[in-house]
Amino acid sequence: MKINLNFICASLLAVAGITFARAEQLTLSRQQCVEIALRDNPTVKVADMEVKKMDYSKKEVIAGLFPTIDFSANYQRSIELQTIRMNMGGESQNLKMGSDNTWNMGFSATLPIIAPTLWKTISISNTQILANLESSRASKLDLVNNVNKAYYALLLAIASHQVVKENYDVAVMNASIYEKQFKAGTASEYDVLRSSVQVKNIEPELLQADIAIKQCKLQLKVLMGIDSEVDIVPDSSLPDY
Repeated sequence: MKINLNFICASLLAVAGITFARAEQLTLSRQQCVEIALRDNPTVKVADMEVKKMDYSKKEVIAGLFPTIDFSANYQRSIELQTIRMNMGGESQNLKMGSDNTWNMGFSATLPIIAPTLWKTISISNTQILANLESSRASKLDLVNNVNKAYYALLLAIASHQVVKENYDVAVMNASIYEKQFKAGTASEYDVLRSSVQVKNIEPELLQADIAIKQCKLQLKVLMGIDSEVDIVPDSSLPDY
């Protein structure tokens, strides 16, 4: 029973640790978001890998201009030599042909002197590398622009949520005041209903503001290439800009 209890406690601690890890919160500035995106965004990684790929392809083509050296060696051991029987002077004699050991060695070297196809391929590779570099730079600029837009959109969503929340709190307070006044006989039922309707009208706006914050955070996390379980909190507010 004690062993089972220890196992259950260990399992609960493990689950709690996983939950805590999933609930990780990052407080980031706009510049930090841009740096993380440039480092971890999949699109930027693919663009950089395309540049490296073309660079390796160019090196492979350039290797065709280098001299090629081939060396070969062969050894053969004869278990039994070929025997020829000849009749010489009325006597039969056996003659063996060949040798017991045979060595063969070869060496060759080639160097392309005129290779217009390779030269043209190298020129095309240089152009392709420049094109990939420009594409990678454009991808990074677009990423920085999108991260900045997403960060500012998140600040705007948070500020809008604060405004709606303040209006909601005021409406709830007014509804509570009219409710107390109605019970005291100093307010009409119409005032109570009107204040209650105002609270109900603001609740959808508050829900939309919450959804807008979640959408902005999700978009920012996608651009940054981080896990969706991580919560991002800006280190500044919209009035700071």
